[in-house]
Amino acid sequence: MIGSLKNILSLFRDHKGRLVLSFLFAFLSIASKMAIPLLTGKAIDVLRSDFNFENLTPFLFAILGLLLSGALFRYIFDYLSNQLVEVALFDLRKKVYASFVEADLSTLEKRKQGDLLSTLLGDMDTLQRGMISGVVALYEGVVQILLTVAFMFTLSWLLSLAVILLTPISVLVSRFIAKRNANSFKRQNELLGEVSAFSLECLSNASTISEYGLWEKKEEEFKEKAKTLQKTNFSANFAASLINPSTRLVNNSIYAVLILIGVSLLIFQPPFSVGFTVGALSSFLTYAYQYMAPFNEVADASSDVIFASVASKRILDAIDMAKESKEGEEGPKEFEEIECKDLHFGYVPEKPILKGIDFQTKKGMKIALVGTTGCGKTTLLSLLMRFYDPSSGNFFVLGEPLNTYSIASVRRKEGVILQDAILMHGTVAENIAIGKRGATREEIVKAAKESGADEFIRYLPQGYDTPLHDRSGLSEGQKQLLNLARVLLLDRDLLLLDEATSHLDLLTETRLKEAFSKLCKGKTSIVVAHRLSTVADADMILVMDQGKIIESGTYSELIRKNGFFSELYRSQLG
Repeated sequence: MIGSLKNILSLFRDHKGRLVLSFLFAFLSIASKMAIPLLTGKAIDVLRSDFNFENLTPFLFAILGLLLSGALFRYIFDYLSNQLVEVALFDLRKKVYASFVEADLSTLEKRKQGDLLSTLLGDMDTLQRGMISGVVALYEGVVQILLTVAFMFTLSWLLSLAVILLTPISVLVSRFIAKRNANSFKRQNELLGEVSAFSLECLSNASTISEYGLWEKKEEEFKEKAKTLQKTNFSANFAASLINPSTRLVNNSIYAVLILIGVSLLIFQPPFSVGFTVGALSSFLTYAYQYMAPFNEVADASSDVIFASVASKRILDAIDMAKESKEGEEGPKEFEEIECKDLHFGYVPEKPILKGIDFQTKKGMKIALVGTTGCGKTTLLSLLMRFYDPSSGNFFVLGEPLNTYSIASVRRKEGVILQDAILMHGTVAENIAIGKRGATREEIVKAAKESGADEFIRYLPQGYDTPLHDRSGLSEGQKQLLNLARVLLLDRDLLLLDEATSHLDLLTETRLKEAFSKLCKGKTSIVVAHRLSTVADADMILVMDQGKIIESGTYSELIRKNGFFSELYRSQLG
């Protein structure tokens, strides 16, 4: 339990002041409540010695004052604690989201998207419940126990010792059950992440699932996952529900023993019980009940604390994900001449994908990468974009290794058009200006006209203000034209095109090829080509196979060589 609390409270270390202040008012609220039974017992003894209601007046006013001040302290505590939790969770959500944004790509690829969303949303809700109904209840329970013990010792040291000696029975029972529950709670969160990831995958690929008639199969898979989650939920919740009745049974048995001992002290009046009165017994039994009640509350709260602890661990793991390095020098002013020397890379070190790549670009040069699927073309571009760093060898810009420059400064020099053009939620204009904050409408329209996107944008319902998202009904060609407009607006030094026309029909591809030619004019560009006919104008073609460059030259030179490139060309002609 101590470890669980440390995990949770570590998330609130930036809000220590509020945490201490809220706990202070909780202490004052509990202390006000704890003093009332003592006054009540004294009032009973006063009435027994002299049955005069006037003697009760001071006690009544004192009790009323404690009730009012306790209520006020409780209100302030509730306000501060809820505010603390909301502010802290707001900060944590920002940190978790920032960790996703700043995470190293290889780290993100190892995590399921649904699991990441579960951390950002579900684990935050679990932590909120655990903090409010778990940690707060736990703190109140501990304070109430300590204050109750102090008041009990002022009434009877013998009965107080009896209470303390019998307490471990209740604690051991709740701890035994809670310890066995921890694994169930952990498994429950893991399964919830799996169900979220599976659901997100199905929704993201709905068209493919429909095309292959897989919905029935996916439904069965979902049922199996949901059934496993249901069983785990039942096991975890049932185990949690055992804590309260088990500890309540033990505590009620202890309460009965204390009544017997207290009555015996009143009847037989042993020497060590001098001054023990009916009022003292009444106060003590009230304290004894209040002493044992927090154990029930703590037992109830322990499941929330354990849940929250698991959630906090997942949140901390998300925040501590490996981040992209922001260190390095500012990128060079010119980023148009690149030399690649003996570059090796593998996503898994034991399985290299690129094996000793060497080439060099000149300013304004168009380099084409061609080869069979899986030969490493896209991987080479990923290394240029600093999504990953080489295992050995490197790219060099102005004689300096690429990874000596900061990732941000490198990417500010690169314009990238990928095979899949992704649209974000926002208007057409916002999608074009996604990489350039503060772009004017004139700049956006100019880029759209240069890319050819203006022709279809003008016919959209609201023109440049038409809302878009990734499934807005635009064709792949229209999406790529918007993507092209984005890059034109940025005016980058180095252009990287990764099979940007592979999904398009021949007519659209021809139009885009013309637009790409305008975009690349006078700039250094590296193009991954699917159709070899699209790179006939390349200054140099690098032919790749199994992670190596096996041929290089111009289009006509490679055709005349009658080698691997020529063979690829003939295979595409059918």
